[in-house]
Amino acid sequence: MHPEIESALNEVARHTRRAMTEPAHFASRPWTQADDDKLRRLAVTGLSSRAIGIRMNRTETAVRSRARQLQVILKKIRLKQLQMG
Repeated sequence: MHPEIESALNEVARHTRRAMTEPAHFASRPWTQADDDKLRRLAVTGLSSRAIGIRMNRTETAVRSRARQLQVILKKIRLKQLQMG
């Protein structure tokens, strides 16, 4: 095999192994009691899951999922509300 091709294949293999063993930034961070408390406080203020996610450095999906587990009700922003300002 040509040395450049072999080198490229080895680099791809190293990257693939690294990507498979290193967890994603958001997915790897467990929820703490303090995170749960903050989620509850922000939900009471009426913020959307997206706004809460931004404030907590979490994805909107992660916020929704955790809120569902904690039985916390999140406010839904409707298109009409967005248009009104």
